[in-house]
Amino acid sequence: MADALLESGAEHLIIVDRDDDKAVALAGQLAARFPTARVEASQPDKLPVVMPAADGLVHCTPTGHGGPSRHTAGRGAAACRTMVADIVYRPLETGLLRAARAAGCRVMHGGHMAVHQAADTLRLVTGREPDVVRMLRMLRPFGRRQPS
Repeated sequence: MADALLESGAEHLIIVDRDDDKAVALAGQLAARFPTARVEASQPDKLPVVMPAADGLVHCTPTGHGGPSRHTAGRGAAACRTMVADIVYRPLETGLLRAARAAGCRVMHGGHMAVHQAADTLRLVTGREPDVVRMLRMLRPFGRRQPS
């Protein structure tokens, strides 16, 4: 996800992980690959400090997958200025997304990521070009609310 964000033009990315060593290592690898971007590591307890200045939050852990979400990212979502994405795809509507929507943020659920992964897999395995638009349309009935 971090790589995709930087490939898409993100200029400043903060990697947050419970494991400081993992966050620092990933930030270092990404900074080396994207020298024009500012990439740094932080700790989860710093989210309330970094979120008010952030344009968005992309949550990339399985926290909230298949059940209620009890993570610190939800507390930071209220301070987000623009967008919150949660790559969890089951359920599509996570506690983090509910908190972000209530705070006025645009949100994106993880169903889109799952569809595009499935399309890539189908392309690799069968050599056929999947109809991603149709796949996304089929996903729609499963989301309680669609991304805003």
